[in-house]
Amino acid sequence: MNSDHSFANWIGNVFGVGTLAATWAGWMPTVATILASTVALIWYMIQIHESETVRRYLASRRARKVAKLRAKLILLEGTPPLPPAPTS
Repeated sequence: MNSDHSFANWIGNVFGVGTLAATWAGWMPTVATILASTVALIWYMIQIHESETVRRYLASRRARKVAKLRAKLILLEGTPPLPPAPTS
């Protein structure tokens, strides 16, 4: 997924930067600042979670968990180990 050039990401980033600038300049009331900052923070958290780096980390973490569970299962069953599953 190439999210660097999508229209929604562009709008979200402009909104986040605009909120930050308006807050620093004192142009927004307190309640609006809190609401807009919260929305911008959630937006950036979603972008970080959807980034390729985090996706690779979570995939490798899942693979390690599966390997550990497979090893436990082999010990419990007493069967010969299976060859490792191919990774993509």
